[in-house]
Amino acid sequence: MNVTIVAVVFWLFVAAVAIIPIMGSFKLRQTAMDAIRSAIDRGQELSPEVVQQLSHMGEFSDKKMASINLKIGGVIVMACGIGAGLVATVFLFVIPVASPFVYAGAALALSIGAGLYLAAKIMRQHEIEEKAANSKA
Repeated sequence: MNVTIVAVVFWLFVAAVAIIPIMGSFKLRQTAMDAIRSAIDRGQELSPEVVQQLSHMGEFSDKKMASINLKIGGVIVMACGIGAGLVATVFLFVIPVASPFVYAGAALALSIGAGLYLAAKIMRQHEIEEKAANSKA
């Protein structure tokens, strides 16, 4: 097995994890715009509230939900890093040349996951502080 194949598969996985949610969000927005377009083509009148709700479909409207999603993403990415570390340990016995590269990928995934988790904590703390400041005013 070639070391290059392992690296290519790893980066294809990273690309898929990054691109698939973006494509899903785009598809959701496109569906909402198609619904608005078909309603207008039929001559139906749409209230501004309905148009606004449909046009903002798929966006984070709630900061708490965004911080929860960041936290979940952080946990998932850290779990991938741990899994990659275990794979690197197996590679240590099977393909010793590939092991350091997989360990590097695992360290990268763990770092990104920790960063996402930390960003979620900071967002949540900022939301709490903002809510406290608004309640005092």
